[in-house]
Amino acid sequence: MKKSYLDIFNQIDEESKLLKTYDKNSRILILDGLNNYIRIWVVMPTMNEDGLHVGGITGFLQTLGLTIRTLKPTRVIVVFDGKGGSVKRRKLYPAYKQNRGHGVRLNRSHDWADDEDEQKQMLYQLGRVVTYLQHLPVTVISIDNIEADDTIAYLATEFCKNNPDVKEAFISSSDKDFYQLVDDKIKIWNPHKKKIITKENLIEEYGIHPNNFLLFKAMDGDMGDNCPGIKGIGRKTAIKHFPFLSEERLYDKTDVLEYAQKHKGDASIYGKLIDNSNQYSRNYDVMRLAGDELTSGAALKIIKKFNEPTPTINLKKIQDLVMDDKVWSTFPNINSWININFSQLNFFATK
Repeated sequence: MKKSYLDIFNQIDEESKLLKTYDKNSRILILDGLNNYIRIWVVMPTMNEDGLHVGGITGFLQTLGLTIRTLKPTRVIVVFDGKGGSVKRRKLYPAYKQNRGHGVRLNRSHDWADDEDEQKQMLYQLGRVVTYLQHLPVTVISIDNIEADDTIAYLATEFCKNNPDVKEAFISSSDKDFYQLVDDKIKIWNPHKKKIITKENLIEEYGIHPNNFLLFKAMDGDMGDNCPGIKGIGRKTAIKHFPFLSEERLYDKTDVLEYAQKHKGDASIYGKLIDNSNQYSRNYDVMRLAGDELTSGAALKIIKKFNEPTPTINLKKIQDLVMDDKVWSTFPNINSWININFSQLNFFATK
């Protein structure tokens, strides 16, 4: 019991120090909105008292609360794809993301009438999630013609990395494409594994430096984006035959292909890569997070949205939304839930 009280006092002391020494942008959480939402949608069967599915709404909010309690950010930014955001990558690869939502029942724990019914409800609840976020101390960013990945990459590399006010930044996503952004300041929060991925443990787990993770990912592929990998090239094989992937020095796809050509007679993997060089180059270009290549207009829109005042808690609106959606069984004391999860963010929003 004494230890329990001591832990509580220590936590209060740490939070007090945080409030005194940090400002709004000191510890930023950037959340990949659609990635988190789809992951939740697949597994959450929650129904309200009318028997209507509300798992997308409640699951997203509960997961967001847990992430905030775990990471204790001073600011939260939720990023969604903008309208037409995938156009640029589909010009490079027309089949990009074409496997999503085609005859695949996402939420297997609920008896939907058909795929169209599920997709319609999925989009509706996503819209409701955004409405909730608009009344919480959270910045929501969605820029037309830009994918969330590139918006996040811009915020991470062009703002967080180069801004001395930002002490630490977390990207919440299960998408391994973000591993290419990891450095001493930028970390990944995997919401599925509930694990922080740092530069050190990424190198330890994969044997690949974040600076060169994209080079491996282009070999491995990404079925979530409908980008198949090169058959016969796995992680261990790639590390063994391309040892420079573990180096901090930044290499590019040309370096990999030239190395494979030079060593073509040494192992079959080099021939496989050369024979599939077009696929490899395409994967590299599609998977590369081009935050530094955004147009000046797009970058200005992101910065403008970032610099807008952070909303503060609108408790009445949240209460109304909970009543309208009839999700009070999930949030029986919504006032307490908001206070526990968002009071610190609300403080920094007004600081």
